[in-house]
Amino acid sequence: MATSARHLCRSLLQVSHHLPVKRKGPQACLHGPKWSCKVPPFRQLSSTTFRRAANDPTDGQSGNPTSLQDDSSPRGENENAAAAQPGKKAQDNGMVDELEELLFDTTPPPIRMYETPNSPASAEDLTEDELALMKELAKDAPQEFRGDPVGLYNHLLAEAESMETEEGMDKSVLDDFEREFSLGMDDLDIGVDRLDRRSIGWHARDEDDEFAQTEDADDEHDDSDITSVAHSELEVHREIREYTRVTAWDMPLLQNFVKPFEPPTEKQPLRFRYTTYLGETHPAARKVVLQFCPKDLPGLTAAQQLKLLKLVGPRYNPDTEIVKMSCENFEAPAQNKRHLADLVTSLIDEAKNGKDTLEDIPLDLRHHRSKKVAKFPQEWKLDTERVKQLLSQRKEQQLLQESEGTKVLDGREYVYKQVEAARQQRVQQPVRTLNY
Repeated sequence: MATSARHLCRSLLQVSHHLPVKRKGPQACLHGPKWSCKVPPFRQLSSTTFRRAANDPTDGQSGNPTSLQDDSSPRGENENAAAAQPGKKAQDNGMVDELEELLFDTTPPPIRMYETPNSPASAEDLTEDELALMKELAKDAPQEFRGDPVGLYNHLLAEAESMETEEGMDKSVLDDFEREFSLGMDDLDIGVDRLDRRSIGWHARDEDDEFAQTEDADDEHDDSDITSVAHSELEVHREIREYTRVTAWDMPLLQNFVKPFEPPTEKQPLRFRYTTYLGETHPAARKVVLQFCPKDLPGLTAAQQLKLLKLVGPRYNPDTEIVKMSCENFEAPAQNKRHLADLVTSLIDEAKNGKDTLEDIPLDLRHHRSKKVAKFPQEWKLDTERVKQLLSQRKEQQLLQESEGTKVLDGREYVYKQVEAARQQRVQQPVRTLNY
């Protein structure tokens, strides 16, 4: 997985135009004589080895090493040997200069603007569309690509092969590359604001907290402040005062938007019902319910209304004579409403179609079961005349009982007497004693 450091490295290498595209395959100079590739010499980290070789040359004819200066020999003998071989000293100095030139050569390698893929393509390999596209892209390309659309195509092909090779590499190799590059990024001066440890706070003095850009204010404590529970109570009090202000000042302004109720006219036979959940998003909020009476639809005869009822099927309620339909197939309620309106329009058009009136099909009402509601009898209702009639009947019964010499039995008094008699009998009953 490519990281930001890896993308930065790749961008710097490609945008600078001083280095070619990163290649994982063989070098492009090996594929043809078009490009001349100069292999830079091997540069040692130290020149000690070469200087020793310069100070201890080998005689090419005899093959025996000859020392330029021997500490064990007398000084005079060394001077005589040096005087005897003047050309050899000049040869040694030239070899040292050549080695220094190789070691400290700072001339940059030749700049190569674009790469060649593993299998370069020629003009015959490109189709007319590809060649036209390369010519169009070469107009905005650098000066080196403008006259060579085939070279531009090979350069893009090389970049594609490089990316494919990179995707097929082992992740451990890419991780090692990213780790080495991230270690080198530590010395870059990007201009990031340095974190002041004095502003971190007491709790993070020993930590490298990158996000502590402001002071924590943990060192100073205000004893005059109230507790957190008191702060929450104060917040509730503020909320109550806010709604009180809304009730006192904003709610009366809604009177300006009041509209008088206007019942639906005959031109509005359809009634739509919506469901709204305040303060939340609910899946049932998109549902729209449509209700209409077939008799209210204009332009329909009795036969057409009957055909319409047969078409709607179980959506018709014979008790209320209302057709009820709903739709929640779409996300917005307006879409569901439009779908129901189009459905009613298609039903009306089909009912007016005289090709098939469905006269041989009876109206099926088996889906509906009528509920019988018992009505209160009219003769049981108490009115002034009924009250007078009941009073007269009770009075006649009382006079009849008095004439026969019997009194009307009072239920409460009778129950009270029976309870008292049972209590007296329980008290007078003797208690049996056990003799041991």
